[in-house]
Amino acid sequence: MHRFRTLSIIHTQNAVFECIYDNNTASSGGHGSNTDGADTIYSSHITFRNWTVDNGDDSLSLKLIRRIFLSMIASSTMGSRLHAKGNTYNNTLHAAYFKTWTGEQVGYPPNGAGGGLGFAADLLFEDMQATNLRSAPFTISQCTTFSDTEGNCTSSKFEIYDISFKSIQGTTEGTADVASFQCSAVKPCRNIMITDIDLVVASNGTNVN
Repeated sequence: MHRFRTLSIIHTQNAVFECIYDNNTASSGGHGSNTDGADTIYSSHITFRNWTVDNGDDSLSLKLIRRIFLSMIASSTMGSRLHAKGNTYNNTLHAAYFKTWTGEQVGYPPNGAGGGLGFAADLLFEDMQATNLRSAPFTISQCTTFSDTEGNCTSSKFEIYDISFKSIQGTTEGTADVASFQCSAVKPCRNIMITDIDLVVASNGTNVN
């Protein structure tokens, strides 16, 4: 079983990745850790179209990117200058998940980092279908730290702004919250819009709001 990202897209421009099935599971069942479907780094004008990802981590982890278009991808996505449309999420933790390091540098990658600058902006997620999401569909956490260090979750200087989540339908397993935002106090999240939510908790029919 593969235990790292399936595809790394680095220093790439004007590329299309289409009709790809990524099955990162073990023959004995279950998923490995850190099994991203694809990661982008220093790339722009990338299109992911008609992907299905069955794995144990991020389906697409979009780092240091500009102008990404996503179409029909199963599981969660994240990015900067991003348009994601018509995605389907089946038993994923979230639909869209943003995470950043804290503002303090602790060691160096791959098992440490932090203290960096950057932004995620001009992001649109629309026309989403979900089945049994396991947590809040839309989540922001600016509290990532490694090296067994407790990070300051208010200190990140990475900016997250101008995000729209439009139209998600389906079911969740347990949460009645449509979003969970833990943003930095130093650079607070701003201009986030959520509209047209039609989600219910599968166990009791409670509306998610």
